Amino acid sequence: MCRKEIMAVGVLLFWAVVVHAGEQKGVAGGFEASGHVNVGVGFDYIGSGAGTAVNAGGTANGNASGLARDGWSNFRANANYAKDLGFILDEVELGVANRFGDIAAIKVDIGFGDRQIGSPWQGIYLKQAYATVNIPLWSGIEFLLGRFDAPVGYEEVDRNDNNTVTHSIIYNFNIRPRSLTGVKLYYAFLNGIDINFWVANNMLDGIQSFNFDNKLMPAVGTRVGYNWGNAGFENTVGLSAAVSSDVSAGSAVGRLSYLFDCDWNVWMTRSLVFGGEGIVRRNNAQSGAVATTIFGGIADLNYRFDDVWDATLKYSVIHVNNGAGSADSTDLRTIQQGTTGGAANNYALTVARGYLQEFSLSPAYQITDGAKIRAEYRLDLTGYSGFKSNLTHSVLGLFEYSF
Repeated sequence: MCRKEIMAVGVLLFWAVVVHAGEQKGVAGGFEASGHVNVGVGFDYIGSGAGTAVNAGGTANGNASGLARDGWSNFRANANYAKDLGFILDEVELGVANRFGDIAAIKVDIGFGDRQIGSPWQGIYLKQAYATVNIPLWSGIEFLLGRFDAPVGYEEVDRNDNNTVTHSIIYNFNIRPRSLTGVKLYYAFLNGIDINFWVANNMLDGIQSFNFDNKLMPAVGTRVGYNWGNAGFENTVGLSAAVSSDVSAGSAVGRLSYLFDCDWNVWMTRSLVFGGEGIVRRNNAQSGAVATTIFGGIADLNYRFDDVWDATLKYSVIHVNNGAGSADSTDLRTIQQGTTGGAANNYALTVARGYLQEFSLSPAYQITDGAKIRAEYRLDLTGYSGFKSNLTHSVLGLFEYSF
């Protein structure tokens, strides 16, 4: 069966489940369906001839194009002064959820993509799938089991939920987890404070297998948040910490990776909101290698001109500190996975002393409820000690429709 037939069968089966669930009678709570379609056009220009010299350690991220590093497929990745233009599909997502009163709920999000036309992912892939139960203790504790978006950091997994088309380098190189497979407890206090506590396979879900190197120790993390403000102008500040056995070392524990993160989203005025993130991650190395410390940050300034127009200035940076240039065993890299066909982007984070910076300007126009046109210009500056710096320019236009 070819790829298109597989995707078509998947869509039909998915909607058969949707229709069947929607027709169930006598079930307390309610059925919900949602999703989005993202399509657009992208232009990329690698503005300096970095050649292979910037690729310390033989990796391929130094002179990768901005769009390739952001996950888009089939853009020229590592060519001097390369230019590329193409119409692209980000993804189609379909989601279903069903609530059983105030006690339990299930949710499944499925994505569809095709790398031949730019999608970061290929075929049919599972984004989220979990069940939740409300434990009647105090004001109620939510217990979640399955695969879920990680409650860490500033950026959301879906592009539609961010202020720019592209994700930051912190997200793209998995400096902090995107998704987790495990269990999560959530509790909201009455004074605006809430807490997430999770236990998962590892902090590299979708990159490392859960049984990688036979390590027994799971990843453990938490986020404590403080929330305030009126509806539509909610503010939040969150502090996260996590530890995970992401580095193989031939033992049941391996070498530990530690992560500390602070995220915020604060309304400065009725039109101006300032969001961002600061992160520190340390990856302890195998015996004989040098540990890697990574510092990173995001500053995201969004201004609403009126009810339909807004614009965002965004800066993101990571500083990689490993003077020995030895291999980082955590697999911090951009990788897209799928079922069939297409060459996956796979750019390992060069382990040396250096800075990777991104500057973005992104205006957007709200056409109607659920429909938006967003554009972005992004400038990437990559520099490693002892290697030639690289500059890339990317321009994107995306039509985002959510339902």
